[in-house]
Amino acid sequence: PRELLLRLLPPRPVCQDKLAPTNSLVKVGFPSRVPPGGAPALTYSAGSSRPEVRADGGFACPQCGVLHAELPTECPVCALKLLSATDLSKTYHHLFPLPLFKQQLGPPAALCFGCGEALPAAARNA
Repeated sequence: PRELLLRLLPPRPVCQDKLAPTNSLVKVGFPSRVPPGGAPALTYSAGSSRPEVRADGGFACPQCGVLHAELPTECPVCALKLLSATDLSKTYHHLFPLPLFKQQLGPPAALCFGCGEALPAAARNA
């Protein structure tokens, strides 16, 4: 179980023989939401290099203003990586890995940490 947990904590290096690449800055944009119901506009779909005419809104690139149907994506016009704040927060935890587990030796707690109720003696000895 411990080996499985340690495999999930830090991201793996790119190559086994080399260290992970040094950090570098990546320019990203946080597009604003364009609500549906407006006039039809050219909108890029993920993975497509050709825009489609759509009237269901989307996300406007903050650098060039092009509409995108979904996030995350890369703008084909200005090559800016477009993310939502939620996407960024999902990947942010890899920058600060969890500290190593330290086993606490001593008598087990007599109270439940969740509800504060006293634990039965059989549960404390298990």
